[in-house]
Amino acid sequence: MKKGIMYLTILVFGSVVWGTAYADVLLIAHKSVPEKVLSEKEVRQIFMRKKMKWADNSVIKPAVLEDTEIHDAFLEQHVGRSRSKWRAYWKKMVFTGRGLPPKTFESQKELVRYVAETPGAVGYINSRTSHKNVTVISVK
Repeated sequence: MKKGIMYLTILVFGSVVWGTAYADVLLIAHKSVPEKVLSEKEVRQIFMRKKMKWADNSVIKPAVLEDTEIHDAFLEQHVGRSRSKWRAYWKKMVFTGRGLPPKTFESQKELVRYVAETPGAVGYINSRTSHKNVTVISVK
């Protein structure tokens, strides 16, 4: 009986924490980016470097965080890959000369600064992170 309650508690708590991480991810872009809404497919294509230009033909410059919970939540929710599959994909792309991974940042503050200062830039942050001077992109 105690094991059942313990497993149920872990399941419920884990779901709440995981759900919160998912809800907290914001997609942000430089204010010059023409798109204000992107589909899940477009987000995946942008961060896998399969979509390279915005609607106005400007270059897309994706930015990601180093390995963090918010990075993992973003990958699972919007890219459909785990951290290990993400790394494997980019190792293959670099090794075969077919692409370079998105610019990586150690902190959300650095990522926000880069996106705010770089035309065409797009990234993601936790919703609790200050995100002045950038546009929040809706994902449908």
